[in-house]
Order: sequence, then C-alpha cells, then structure tokens
Amino acid sequence: MTSPDEIDRLVAALTLAEKCALVTRADAFSVTNVGARRGSDVVQIYVSPHQPVVPRPPKQLASFAKVHLDPGEKTVARVVLPERAFARWDVATRSWFVDLGTYDIVVAASAVDERFRLPYEIGAQG
Repeated sequence: MTSPDEIDRLVAALTLAEKCALVTRADAFSVTNVGARRGSDVVQIYVSPHQPVVPRPPKQLASFAKVHLDPGEKTVARVVLPERAFARWDVATRSWFVDLGTYDIVVAASAVDERFRLPYEIGAQG
C-alpha cells in the first residue's frame, strides 16, 4: 500500500505571472510505496481562500496527480496548478476573476486528509 505519509514537502516557491497564472518551481512531491504490493496514490492540491469576498466552498480541488508504484519504489508526482486555480466565476462581469488576499494551497491525500498548507498571498500587481 502506498503511504501518503511519505509525501515529502518539496515546494520551494510560488510566484504569480501575468493574469494571475500560477507558476510553480519545485512543484513536485515525492511518494513512496512502503508496502509489499504494487499500489497507487493520488496527490491532491486544493485552494482555500482565507476571507472570500463572496460565498465559496472552504476549499476547492485545483489539481491532482496519480502515481503507480512497485513495492519500495519512490517517485515524484508533479502537480501543476492551472491558470484558474484561484479564480471564481463573477456573475456580474460573466468572466473569471481572482480576488486579492491570502489563500492556502493545501496538499492532501483526500478532501479530508490534509498533509500540509502553504499560505499564498495574491496582491495588487504594479
């Protein structure tokens, strides 16, 4: 069985590029199968706004990566956050919009099995 406890924190830095697209560096997580049989695991990334401007779910799945491992095998799961990872649909403008403020990037094995949170600030550019 693959142990999500073996997910090592490898996130080094996150920066925002034009149009609030998230660009990640060292955005990979190592996963080790500590069991005696072949197994699979899923690394999930959620985005959670600290103080949402409009009602939003507490966290939303932004990306994930599934890995298949032989016994004792260790691999790296690369997880890329899409451009809309922090965006919400704005009804008034009929377009995607990113609210300024603090978000948590949550690394998890499932929606209820969080491994760690990384605070991330989206501020005014310019």
